[in-house]
Amino acid sequence: MLPNISHPGFENVAHLSLANNKLTFIDQLPSKLIYLDLSQNNISVLNEDIRNFLIKRIHSSQLKLFLEGNPWSCSCEHKEFLKFVRGNAENIIDSAAMICGETGHSLIGVEVSDICPSALIYYATLTAFLMILILGINLLVIFRQPILIWFYEHEICLSLAVRRELDLEKKFDAFLSFTHKDEELVAEFVERLENGSHKFRLCFYLRDWLVGESIPECINRSVKDSRRIIILMTNNFLKSNWGRLEFRLALHATAKDRCKRLIVVLYPDVENFDDLDSELRAYMVLNTYLARDSPNFWNKLIYSMPHEKLTRQTQPQH
Repeated sequence: MLPNISHPGFENVAHLSLANNKLTFIDQLPSKLIYLDLSQNNISVLNEDIRNFLIKRIHSSQLKLFLEGNPWSCSCEHKEFLKFVRGNAENIIDSAAMICGETGHSLIGVEVSDICPSALIYYATLTAFLMILILGINLLVIFRQPILIWFYEHEICLSLAVRRELDLEKKFDAFLSFTHKDEELVAEFVERLENGSHKFRLCFYLRDWLVGESIPECINRSVKDSRRIIILMTNNFLKSNWGRLEFRLALHATAKDRCKRLIVVLYPDVENFDDLDSELRAYMVLNTYLARDSPNFWNKLIYSMPHEKLTRQTQPQH
């Protein structure tokens, strides 16, 4: 450790040799220095005040410095020290022998650009990060439904995949609407939805309507008692008066709710919607539907069904 600057006679020292000691820092120096030897110590950096003092003495007295043999820091944090050494190499007699403590490389050969990322690299990296982030968000938006369907199917991250149901008191999970000419289509829906892993409760006229009741009344009650309405949109359905009535009642019922209750399954034999009136045709044009021949059809349909059972499983136990 250096003596205090107030030590008698220290202020007037012009030649100061501190070589081969264990100094780790320099905080004050005599004001009349023209020669300073700091070689072979444990100093890693000269602070700003000392650098400014040495620069002042170099300009006024051509101060000679010796700095080799110290573990000098060559980090971006201390880039101003590197600039000091490179800018005053003529007065630092052994500047060529100074090495970086971290790497052992010659300090005088280190460029600031080698240890500090340039603004161009910084902004390029930031731009790349933002582009990747935007791309990731876009992909998440585009593939949101397949991702949620996969989560729901495998019961992973259910807090994200499961929707909150607003009509848990209804008797049926879905009213299956179809025309009598398409009765053969019902069996696969019963097998997949009622006997599958989620055990939905379906309502359809072949089983749940009482004989002798008014058809419009049965349709209206089935729509009101069901959380979802599944329309089997075939060519036969489009030509059926009762089918179009069920479609219209379902459309009006779902318009009053905050959740999407109407699920239209479009079969390949439907070429256009010309047989529908303007209201129903506008719905088909302006809204998405589930194509029966689309990949992963059953998983998409099951995800569109009520999530009551899994919602209850994810609720905290008290």
